[in-house]
Amino acid sequence: MVNGWKKRKERADAQKGYTMIVVMCLMCLFVALSLSILLSATLIVSRANQSFAQEQSRISAITFSEWLKGQLGTDPGESAFCAKINEQLEDPSWMDYDPGTVGHGASETIKKTDAVLQPDDPAFPANEKFGHISTQVYWETSDRNDPDKLHCELVIVVKCEVDDQQYSITGRYEKTYRAVEQGQAVTKDDWLGTWSPSGRE
Repeated sequence: MVNGWKKRKERADAQKGYTMIVVMCLMCLFVALSLSILLSATLIVSRANQSFAQEQSRISAITFSEWLKGQLGTDPGESAFCAKINEQLEDPSWMDYDPGTVGHGASETIKKTDAVLQPDDPAFPANEKFGHISTQVYWETSDRNDPDKLHCELVIVVKCEVDDQQYSITGRYEKTYRAVEQGQAVTKDDWLGTWSPSGRE
């Protein structure tokens, strides 16, 4: 009788051991599933944040570029930005950009800003995250012997960075002249002091 009781106890202990093993396996499975769900959720959130940053950097760069276009098309007497560009263009030390010519490379001709403050403009609400906006400004010409820079083209590259996501847009502008008869040469007196967009990249 004692032996029978011992055998029943051993079988019960063995069943408890098997049950514990099954429970531990199920717990490990649930933990693995939980970690998998957590990882998937983290990846989804990360991708959503990345997508938001990409879109925000694109919107900010385009919005700021549009603001610059409006400023360049405004009379220099009313637009400090346009007046500043025109003043710098009159400086003979600001050479045209031509990477194939010595003294006309990027380091000598491109004016950069590490950060641009948000302008006081309705297009830039203060509560919106714009990221870091920077600009590169230079000018090109097809006739380097033109002393009045009548046919120069102003180039402004706007770059915006939001959470390591970047977007850049390049705007090209040419001087706005008064209407002249066809075939008549343009002079510096015909320039209105403003700039018209000639292309975007």
